[in-house]
Amino acid sequence: MHSFPWFPIGCVLPDALEVGRLIREGSGYQVLASRKDARTALVLRPDSPAGADLARQPAHVRQFFREFEYGGETFLIASIALGEEVVTLRERVKRGPVNDPDEIEEIASATVDLLEREPDADLSSALILPGRALLSTLSRNGRGGCREMAVALLTGGVALTTLSKEEIRSFNGRVSDREIERFLAAFDGEGIQAMSEERVRPSKVPISFSLPGRPELERFFNEYVIEPSSDPERYEALGVRMPNGILLYGPPGSGKSHTVDKLRRALGWSVFEINLGAVGSPFIHQTSVALRKVFDEAKAASPALMVLEEIDAVAAVRGPMSHDHKIEEITEFLKLVEKASQNGILVIATTNRRDALDPAILRRGRIDHSIEIGYPGADEVQLAMKHMLADRSHADMPNLPNIAAKLAGRPMSDVEWVMNEAARRTAQARRDEITEFDLIAAVARLG
Repeated sequence: MHSFPWFPIGCVLPDALEVGRLIREGSGYQVLASRKDARTALVLRPDSPAGADLARQPAHVRQFFREFEYGGETFLIASIALGEEVVTLRERVKRGPVNDPDEIEEIASATVDLLEREPDADLSSALILPGRALLSTLSRNGRGGCREMAVALLTGGVALTTLSKEEIRSFNGRVSDREIERFLAAFDGEGIQAMSEERVRPSKVPISFSLPGRPELERFFNEYVIEPSSDPERYEALGVRMPNGILLYGPPGSGKSHTVDKLRRALGWSVFEINLGAVGSPFIHQTSVALRKVFDEAKAASPALMVLEEIDAVAAVRGPMSHDHKIEEITEFLKLVEKASQNGILVIATTNRRDALDPAILRRGRIDHSIEIGYPGADEVQLAMKHMLADRSHADMPNLPNIAAKLAGRPMSDVEWVMNEAARRTAQARRDEITEFDLIAAVARLG
């Protein structure tokens, strides 16, 4: 990931679109804002999966894109008009249930077309183009399925394949049985299997886990999660159980999501993600039903990692004015977390507001470990920068501690941005090595 536009701010693209800020990016593509109007630009690298899929699209989709030469490279660029926005299906889920009949039909048809072109396409990362065509950007990695994506779109975030049509309608009252059947059928391409099938329990498999710049956090996860997972027989013989839950809390941008992502990659387990801020339902009992179902699916696919974002949305402090159904949700949640370890589930919860959590969830036996992740200090920044420089050609940097000190107390994403900006400056100047001057200039531009 680059975290900065591929073109300089102010660069003029086809259709006189002047490059502004980076809105989103993925494998081989970026979405850029225009500086002068409300348009956006979708930029593809022709040799990326998205570029390859575009070449297989019908002519009425390809006609949106124009070639653009910059820095010796060719890019494919589509100018997106006001009122249209390029998002992934995963991002579409966050905007609420798909319930407009035209949108249901358009996404279903585009999904059928995409799976015919590329049966292994990862639908969650597919881009919705104007005209409701879908553009593949990644292949499935085994952690998710097509039906989960379909149910999440219909319910606004509850990706449970076991939901009946009646349960789906409880989240989306405007969709009919026929529309549900058509939509689910479109996502059920041949060979699509449930996420929990053929899972192999790891046994004595060395696992590599590192968090450059976060030595204490790295040590904790290696001691309490990685080592027991690498040699489960030894730990089980001594009656050692994995934690039920681990809470990561701290300000936005401190690295909570990055830590979870590194852990999931190291373990290679089945992963179930729930944004609790999106799962909450206005219908009494439905949030509890959704939680039970996803924990049941994780149990069937164990060992499994359950990632709960915005845990305070469900496990907030209960007060004298709490409604009965809210108390029911918290009680159900506590029961599920208490049994997580014995069911082969490790719960990783995140929040920006630990003080808002009900004290009951923070007791040992539920959330066994509560870890604060703050903005990095100078030593942590320096370690992270050394790790980032290890994969890049660079000159000697005796003043790296001083540069790191300027970034202390800022989000780790700022550190990554500075490193990429320094590398970009080096490439733009046609030099082969990143210098201290490049890093200092990047820090100054960060502001």
